[in-house]
Amino acid sequence: MPYISAEEFTSPILKKIADGDESIFRDVSENDFNLTEQVNYNYRQWSPLSLACNNGHNHLVKRLLEVPAIVDAAARNNNALLWAAEDGHLGVVNRLLEIPAVVANAIADYNHALGLAAENGHIHVVNRLLEVPAVADSAAACNNHALFRAAENGHIHVVNRLLEIPAVADNAAASNNKALRFAVENGHLHVVNILLEIPAVVAKTTDYNNSVLLCAVENGHLSIVNRLLEIPMVAGNGADCNDLALCLAEENDYFEISHILAKLQWPRGVIDMPDYLHHCLPAIHQGALLASGKKEFEDMVKCWIRGNPANNTSDIHFPGHNESSQEHVLIDRHNAPRLILQYAGCIDVARESGNESRADHGMNSLLYSSRLHKTFQTAYENGQRESRERLGYGDGAMVDNPGRPKPGM
Repeated sequence: MPYISAEEFTSPILKKIADGDESIFRDVSENDFNLTEQVNYNYRQWSPLSLACNNGHNHLVKRLLEVPAIVDAAARNNNALLWAAEDGHLGVVNRLLEIPAVVANAIADYNHALGLAAENGHIHVVNRLLEVPAVADSAAACNNHALFRAAENGHIHVVNRLLEIPAVADNAAASNNKALRFAVENGHLHVVNILLEIPAVVAKTTDYNNSVLLCAVENGHLSIVNRLLEIPMVAGNGADCNDLALCLAEENDYFEISHILAKLQWPRGVIDMPDYLHHCLPAIHQGALLASGKKEFEDMVKCWIRGNPANNTSDIHFPGHNESSQEHVLIDRHNAPRLILQYAGCIDVARESGNESRADHGMNSLLYSSRLHKTFQTAYENGQRESRERLGYGDGAMVDNPGRPKPGM
């Protein structure tokens, strides 16, 4: 639990403990301070020791453990260790693990201390707990609960560390691929990639009507959808449940995903698409425009990185010509700003361009140069002007805006 303020308690001693105040150890009346009292707060029972551990007051923990009245540091399923591990207080964890009773009960409540540390990404605490043999031996307890929690929250370092343990790796697909499903649901592509290196995880990706793909689609995680579709059996089952994946993408306005799923099934286009899915065509069309626009900007960025800046997208395919390509996507006020921002600092595009040209043009510095951003601005303005002229809304057009006559007409 996060740091608990002294204002949450009425007990004088717990107020001081919450603040890390050592005055509790001065000569005071036992009527004022009872070191063994327990108070319920936020569905948990707090003692002075467990509160000091939760708030990370290592100096108070050391002093409290010297008080004879506190005889069981591992009380209540090792609560003191649990709350210290949950909040990543490595110093407190180290101090508690010096106590034999705490070590002997370190896997209490299905290795809950390890699970809490993994859930919150405290890799140093995870490593320290795994030094306890019983904790390491039970790392896959409760259907790989620790791995599931780390994957759910995207803690890649913890996931990698746990997967070094054979029992965890062998059980990575437990509970119907729970670790993968929750990594997918929360959009943690780096965790998804790691888990998909495990054959048992891959083998279960299409269970329950391709539920992993459906989860990625429903939450709009484009990069994860693309990654899952690299798996042949996932792609082959993309139409499960009457094309539920496509319908979910269309329903939630995930245009690019709609286009990807449609292109996967009907490469020739609408001619092969069943009539009952024609309501998805507007979303698919928008996705095609976005995909085309992104490709244009990728090509433009590559030109700039190579030292041959393009003034507009038509220069990419028709160098030296002023005519616009009728095949290019219309770059308008709805998609251009977002796309420019997306690719202006895209290291992957820079790396790809470098691999293609096999030449070093100082890519890292060029990506953030004032010249590059000025070129982006110029290219965008040129593209806007061309788009207006192509639609009849240029400087010499009869109208300035659709359906709105010019003054005096």
